Amino acid sequence: MKKRLFLIPVLIAVMILNIAKVAEVSAENFGEKYKLNQIVILSRHNIRTPFVEGSKVPAGFLTNLGGVLEVENGQYFREYLKNEGLLPEIYSPAPGEIRFYANSYQRTIATAKYFSSGMFPNTNIETEYKYKINEKDPVFLEHLPNNVNEKFYKAIDEKFEKIGGIQPTVDYVNSRLPALLKAMKLKKMTDANIPKKYSAKDVEPSKKWVKTEKFQPAIIAADTLIMNHYADLVAGVKDKLTEEDWQKISDISYLGQYSYSDFPEYSLFRSRNMLKLINDELETEGRKFTFLCGHDTNLSTVLSALGVEDYTAPKSLITKTPIGGKIVIEKRIDDFGREFIDVNLVYQSTRQIQNLEFLSADNPPMILPLNFKGIKRNEDGLYTAKDFKKLLTDKIAEYDTFVD
Repeated sequence: MKKRLFLIPVLIAVMILNIAKVAEVSAENFGEKYKLNQIVILSRHNIRTPFVEGSKVPAGFLTNLGGVLEVENGQYFREYLKNEGLLPEIYSPAPGEIRFYANSYQRTIATAKYFSSGMFPNTNIETEYKYKINEKDPVFLEHLPNNVNEKFYKAIDEKFEKIGGIQPTVDYVNSRLPALLKAMKLKKMTDANIPKKYSAKDVEPSKKWVKTEKFQPAIIAADTLIMNHYADLVAGVKDKLTEEDWQKISDISYLGQYSYSDFPEYSLFRSRNMLKLINDELETEGRKFTFLCGHDTNLSTVLSALGVEDYTAPKSLITKTPIGGKIVIEKRIDDFGREFIDVNLVYQSTRQIQNLEFLSADNPPMILPLNFKGIKRNEDGLYTAKDFKKLLTDKIAEYDTFVD
């Protein structure tokens, strides 16, 4: 019996996102009514080493654990695409059918290679990258141009005022600092650069929309603790921190990403090239599967720029862009030749990571449907391709209104 990838986890999304109609479609009827035609995945790299000096492994490299988890992800998608009839179990891709493209960093290239080895164990899939290792690819890491106009700055000022300025961020961090400092003490990490409490006057940034720059020591310390915590979970290492402590530490580690959700205009500048790439991949004739591997920034900026409705990833320590998380875009075609799009966040739960659980149709990863402002799903839980592609192209075009 075929099982739709998104059927079981959708029950969680019904409670969170109030899209109960998605759950009405049976696994058997859905695959018959809407044939899977193409998948585009935008993935965050998996577990990496922390960005700290003195580590035995180079900072920012994919760990062995991260590689194992990506192989599991690839194996799961191989089974899923076989069950959906998109790719046979023993598959040799024709030219142009498959594309793997990563940012030019060890952790992103390695993540793509591990995923491909799990998904295509009988085929040597090339992972494309365009620059020297550790040299930024602007498709993945795009920054503000020099010709930003006043319309952009006005939009940013309005959003900054709407969220209450810098004080809410200061309060957010201060409420979580005790857990971070407690963990650093237990792990014998220096906290010389981290105060016991921040003030708005101390952290007021020079550029309003980059409101986390003065928190960087705390963010880096929290990131180091979280990346090591995943390895400790698998190794069975216990400490005196509660789950609530770890969640607060995770919140600090992700602080830099929240500026994107607050400022979608800024996210658009960081993601315009990626949005164009996703649109191009969906339009590429003969393409069946695309795997784009970047960073948490890529997931958060793409979703923010597209106007994603607020969401929280259940059963994950990182609740917006889970480690190894993937935006999965499916193109499906009905019996009348009409195209539809489904967009979901796919990731392994903390439990699945901790236990190195084998992913399968009976034990799928967590899958959370993503909703976007301005477009609606149909009675079967899908967007029309026309609506979704218009959303993409409208956002890409909006970029030009913010530059001279």
